[in-house]
Amino acid sequence: MSVRRRIRPLRDERGIAAVFLAVTMVTLFAVGALAIDAGSVWTARRNLITGTDAAALDAARYFLSGAGDPCTSGSISAAESHAANVLLQNNSEALHDPASTPDGFQVQLAGPCSGGFVAGKVRFDGRLDAHQTLSSIIGIQKLEAFSSSTAAWGYITGLGSGAGLRPINICDQSSVSFPNPLPAAPAAPYYPHMYLWNQLQSGAISQTQYDTFFGTDPNNYPSASSGFTLGDTSDNPNMGKAYVVPSGTNGHDTVHRITMPDPACGVVSGNRLWLDFTGPGGGTIGASELVNEILHGYDKQVDLSPHDCNPSDNTPAPEDCGSKPGNNNSVATAASHAMGTITCSVEIPALSCPYIFPILVVNQITEPRGSNALYKQVAFLFVVLRGFGQFNNNSNLQLDLEFVSIQTDGNIGPTNPSGSNTEPKGVQLCGADHDAVTDRCGF
Repeated sequence: MSVRRRIRPLRDERGIAAVFLAVTMVTLFAVGALAIDAGSVWTARRNLITGTDAAALDAARYFLSGAGDPCTSGSISAAESHAANVLLQNNSEALHDPASTPDGFQVQLAGPCSGGFVAGKVRFDGRLDAHQTLSSIIGIQKLEAFSSSTAAWGYITGLGSGAGLRPINICDQSSVSFPNPLPAAPAAPYYPHMYLWNQLQSGAISQTQYDTFFGTDPNNYPSASSGFTLGDTSDNPNMGKAYVVPSGTNGHDTVHRITMPDPACGVVSGNRLWLDFTGPGGGTIGASELVNEILHGYDKQVDLSPHDCNPSDNTPAPEDCGSKPGNNNSVATAASHAMGTITCSVEIPALSCPYIFPILVVNQITEPRGSNALYKQVAFLFVVLRGFGQFNNNSNLQLDLEFVSIQTDGNIGPTNPSGSNTEPKGVQLCGADHDAVTDRCGF
């Protein structure tokens, strides 16, 4: 009998092991169910982000266009309704209503309502139920994704760090005579790229005449190719995509292929690729700062009148902008990735692109200090980047740009621009999910 008593604990241990195994199996099942459905939540959120981004940009464009007044509650409600429709067009199951997203639409103005143009930003929230496969079995009743997108509207140069000057230049070419039968050039100072672009858009000159002036090879011009600039770098999101021919109604304009630096503005032994806004000397910014300026723009001021590249350095005007080499492999790789980020997809009309930014128009490249080239700035040109080639040397870097507007005097800095033409306005995405770190809008 004592033997039997000694055996019973062994049987009891078997029972405990069975219970432990059952609990373990249930736990593993629950973990597996959560892992599977977590992937569903991630997919839903990625889809939702696209929708809330589009909705926020739509609301910002609504106020930018003047269709609505951001100072009135009626217009704010109309903007929210229109943006909610955009969200549903992206995903018919997405939610934006008082129950699912309380306080999910907010407008913040950059200045007082004074009766004139006022810039601002708008936040738009959305939710989307995720597909559940197994998690409901373990008592989880609902899985949903959440996204919050913020977009701003206003002067392009006043939208925050994401809209400042990029370290890119385009040659003025004012010294080049207009070939016949082009119209006579306007009185100097004039800017042939912009002037002839206006002539082309109005129909005063033909595409062939425009190409003749700029020496464009018809076989390589974007309108005649299967893709944008060279098509030789995977960082270019438009690689292999067809050029959208402007129709007058589709919001696209002629794409200009430019070379940076352009020999028409001078060739010196110290030619460098990128602009260095820190002033004479050049080449002082590191690779990380160059990438930051490509992505977010230069965060200080550059003046055309008075002619001063960097008023904060206390160098007396006139002051040209410096330059930075671009053939170092690590610099080239990082710069290529950054340029891919600010390149606008060819399908999106220029004025709807999230990146409309100013670059410098220069009319002379000089070399007053050894191998450090200087660029003489004469205008600010607002552009949309459509494509670019590889950064493998200090010359013949080709960029494909759409022109938006030009400013020929005043300054551009982190605040609203000054000058006779400060009209360029636009919209841009600021950040996601109220993350101040990624918020690129400065108000």
